[in-house]
Amino acid sequence: MTIYELRKPNGVTFDREASPAGKVTVDISCTDRGAPPKITPHQLTVRITDVNDNPPHLERSFYSYRLSENNPLDAFVGHVRADDPDDPTAPLRFDLDAAGRQFFSIQSTGRGRAEIRARVTFDREERSRYNFAVIVSDNDGRADSLSATASVEVVIEDVDDSPPVFQPPVYSFHIVEDFGANYSRRFIGAVTATDADSGANAEIRYKVGNRQSSTDIHFSFEGNQLMGQGNFDRERQETLLLEVQAVGANAFASAQVTIALLDVNDNWPILEGLSRVHNLSAASPAGTQLLPQARGRDDDAGDNGTIVYSLEEKELSVPLKLTGAVRISASTGRTAC
Repeated sequence: MTIYELRKPNGVTFDREASPAGKVTVDISCTDRGAPPKITPHQLTVRITDVNDNPPHLERSFYSYRLSENNPLDAFVGHVRADDPDDPTAPLRFDLDAAGRQFFSIQSTGRGRAEIRARVTFDREERSRYNFAVIVSDNDGRADSLSATASVEVVIEDVDDSPPVFQPPVYSFHIVEDFGANYSRRFIGAVTATDADSGANAEIRYKVGNRQSSTDIHFSFEGNQLMGQGNFDRERQETLLLEVQAVGANAFASAQVTIALLDVNDNWPILEGLSRVHNLSAASPAGTQLLPQARGRDDDAGDNGTIVYSLEEKELSVPLKLTGAVRISASTGRTAC
């Protein structure tokens, strides 16, 4: 019996992953020396033993997921899939890098699949995006294992959980009062509120609240501009108070508005306590009161409401609503105020 050895020629390499079913078929024929020769064919199958020379393969190099804020703990985020070219049925180990482990966990579900889950409850207003890496390794993560990495992005989606906030919460405006009966619509001032939510959840509309000190003036908004229509008469009411609201999708905020009316010289002085004719004796001594005590009044404020009394080009300024009396001058014999 003759024994033959089958050897691999120099320069020939085998790749188990590139060979169908991880094996190579070799055709062998045995021939005798007769005439004619007899030939016996034989087919030999050589199985290629695997060497861990291929890292695992992730189905994607980048995963993007979305998760609503205020989530429960251990909320599902997304799947990750991988396989091992060396052995498609071999178990794989899934891990996250340090940035990912702080907020997420990953759990293998078998057959090259794993689930990413939330370890914390997220607040989009604090942070809206998280980026980290998922790492998959073969051979149970031993020293001779190979690994692959993919990037993961988790976007935290907004929930309408933030009420509007006025900046500042109190407003003070100054406007000039109306002349006469001017009832035109006029600009009062602008208010500003913000909402930490995003998109449609951050939309704000402004309205006038129920509390206001004047019932005959109509207030409304154009955007964030407070408008008023009515008779802004300082002499009737010097200061107006009202509540304004910033209304979001599910919440609202209130702010206090104070409107101070600035005076316009729109009132005539009124002199009270005098008649048009007064009798005086020619023998009246100096210092005799010529006219009864008079009272002046002007409903305006400041200089607009200060009354000046004058007689024969002599002037005496007196505060509003103080009295003045006309007497005969002792030195000239003329009247003085």
